[in-house]
Amino acid sequence: MKSLLIAGTGTGVGKTAVACGLANSARLRLMAVGVCKPVESGCREMDGQLIPEDACKLLRASQSGQPMDEACPWRFAAPLAPTVAARIAGATVDADAVVQSVLQVVEKFSMTIVEPAGGLLSPLAEGLDSLELAVRAKLPMVLVAPDRLGVINQVLLCERAIETAGAELLGIVLNRVDGRYDPAIEFNEAEIQRLAKAPILSSISFQDIAEPAPWISLESADRLLDAILSK
Repeated sequence: MKSLLIAGTGTGVGKTAVACGLANSARLRLMAVGVCKPVESGCREMDGQLIPEDACKLLRASQSGQPMDEACPWRFAAPLAPTVAARIAGATVDADAVVQSVLQVVEKFSMTIVEPAGGLLSPLAEGLDSLELAVRAKLPMVLVAPDRLGVINQVLLCERAIETAGAELLGIVLNRVDGRYDPAIEFNEAEIQRLAKAPILSSISFQDIAEPAPWISLESADRLLDAILSK
């Protein structure tokens, strides 16, 4: 089985919806699937505890039974980049510790889905971003990109950075993050297929977000998981 890192071209592109959908699909296939969001900021406080919304969704989708301290070891309140949120909280996040926390989860499960915070080069800790985490943990990557104007440039820049770093990019997920019409949608997939080296693994429409679960539908997730496992 493959463990993988779900990266994004930026924040708010639907990484969590894709990661949760994959975890749910793998679980229903009776795979031993683990999840990890090593650092999460913007956590809400409840009864004196910081609740990481994305990590909670991942645990719900995977039904892995992991303790929160394993699924999301570093949690901060400020809705900012993790390094900034950590400084506001008077804390530091050690890059080596983040990598080790991810590897410990990878070693426990036949498939682990890692979803770092923010975009590809958003800092998770001092000297560590999503791309460097993928390199150090030897995790192949799936890149989630918003299907709207400007995505071609974003995908090609991310692909070039991934290639330069020597990481493995399995493919791209185009995600229509809202229901607004954008004429670029008519052309994005074909242009990315023409220009990018990595394949488009899936194109997800706004209607593919399953309710009441806040992640992509099982049908979309199954197709994506099949495409990933075939690599």
